[in-house]
Amino acid sequence: MNQQEAKAPIFASGTVNAVSSATAYSNFSSVTTSNKELDITSQDYQATPIPYLSARYGRFFISGSYYSTTSFQYPTVVNTSTMTQTDYVRPFTVNNGIITPTGAPYQVQGVNTTTSNSIFNVSASRQEWDISLGYYVIPHLALTVGYKNADYNWTYQQQYITIFNSTNAFAPSGSSIASQSYNVAQNFSGPTLGLVGSLPLDYGFGLYGSYAHGFLVWDTSPVYSSSYLHNSSGADYDVAELGVTYSPNMEALSAHLPLESAAVFAGYRYQRFQWDWNDTVNNVQYKNLSNTNYGFISGVNFAF
Repeated sequence: MNQQEAKAPIFASGTVNAVSSATAYSNFSSVTTSNKELDITSQDYQATPIPYLSARYGRFFISGSYYSTTSFQYPTVVNTSTMTQTDYVRPFTVNNGIITPTGAPYQVQGVNTTTSNSIFNVSASRQEWDISLGYYVIPHLALTVGYKNADYNWTYQQQYITIFNSTNAFAPSGSSIASQSYNVAQNFSGPTLGLVGSLPLDYGFGLYGSYAHGFLVWDTSPVYSSSYLHNSSGADYDVAELGVTYSPNMEALSAHLPLESAAVFAGYRYQRFQWDWNDTVNNVQYKNLSNTNYGFISGVNFAF
């Protein structure tokens, strides 16, 4: 199972007072606004097949894996913004250009409430592959050098719903709906360095583990805004896996393929891409952006 996460914040509020005049009245409006965005951690679980092949000659081996295309759908994030405006009026007279209030107290002319809902949906698809060349430094520990490629396609859909309620006859109630959607294609690719190892235990069980670091390039394709056009930068890649194996023949257990003769394995896998994005259009630089995938992994191995 694989898990992906995203996060959305915030809360803000404020009050603004404004005074204006009109032909027949002096007007006073008290405006209160609030903005609250749902603060959640979004995640989705999916089961994904990952075929793995390996071949060995002496101390050397070559291996590769393919993460088939998998789609993720994140929970909806709703941002709600509310503005309440109360309009007060009182009569006045104009004599030779001089405005004189009649002395009557202010009266409420109407209360206007504007509620804006921004509904945000995000979905993504992911496809990856890698290939590595390894060398056994000792029987159950190998060093690897390889190449990693990962493609992500994101779809963003946003809908804006505005509802205006008013008790002011001069500002009738109403509503409006608008929407937009856009796609972002990301690619991570580059060389990796790592190590893999295994440790035989009693009764046919064993432990295995692996870690690799990648020196990748992050690239994104053109989308709705020119600030994204062919943007690229260096990216760090880290992947680690730790688990348990069961094999009736522990003598055949190898580092690069933990289950060369084992029947089953189960473990936990963590993978993270991290990069910077320089928004040249808005002159903003975003540091340490990341995409994290993690979850349990299990499988069956066949040796030939």
